[in-house]
Amino acid sequence: MRIHVSFIDRVGITQEVLALLGGRNLNLDAVEMVPPNVYIDAPTLSAAVLEELRGALLQVHGVQSVEVVDILPGQRRRLQLDALLAAMPDPVLAVDDRATVLLANPALLDMCNRPPEGLSIAALFADDALGVAGAMIGSSPALYMVLTPDGKKLVTAGHGFDIPPFKSMMDFPVWAEAAPPKGTNYNFPPRRDVEVNVTGSPAPPKIGAQMYAQGTIQKMIAACTQQKRSINDALALAEQEIEGFMRS
Repeated sequence: MRIHVSFIDRVGITQEVLALLGGRNLNLDAVEMVPPNVYIDAPTLSAAVLEELRGALLQVHGVQSVEVVDILPGQRRRLQLDALLAAMPDPVLAVDDRATVLLANPALLDMCNRPPEGLSIAALFADDALGVAGAMIGSSPALYMVLTPDGKKLVTAGHGFDIPPFKSMMDFPVWAEAAPPKGTNYNFPPRRDVEVNVTGSPAPPKIGAQMYAQGTIQKMIAACTQQKRSINDALALAEQEIEGFMRS
């Protein structure tokens, strides 16, 4: 049985509520705190025990109501997310701040032919460049779509401008058709005979992502070209900044 206890928030009230359940030897499968509410999944809670428990809970200072619910909010959100991911035709996955796959939808499972959970996205797609990108994207953590028809549409719509040079994007036909606009910088992906590289490589993804986000290399260039500092000075600045990244 699942119950919803609403209360006036105060220090220690949650512990008092849980102590009442523990005193009745009730096993708890899940407890979700959404102050001023606590949702509890207690499979062994019977209707008879519930009536006695409700009376005890209402005696706790601050408890306002005890109601039976069909599902906990977190469980409902997970079911909704699972249904949404299952309905999406494109491969979708979620990664953590280390670019490790947390979950994937059925379309991605079909594409990879193996469970991706626990793998880095760089290992999953055999693309080292995805390690740094995944670390940046996964800091939310965020849902990250790769190798999809929408990805091709995005690259084509942008005429290939400023697209990360992932190996998985090298086969897009836009690279054979697009040309750099005059007077602009252009980020064509490297061709097959060029080694794929990203900012901060070969630093670990977590460090490389911070170097990219903080513009470490750009700061080194600015120190030499704008501040007229020596290369050794620029290297010392970068070293100090990277040491800070490693401590964080």
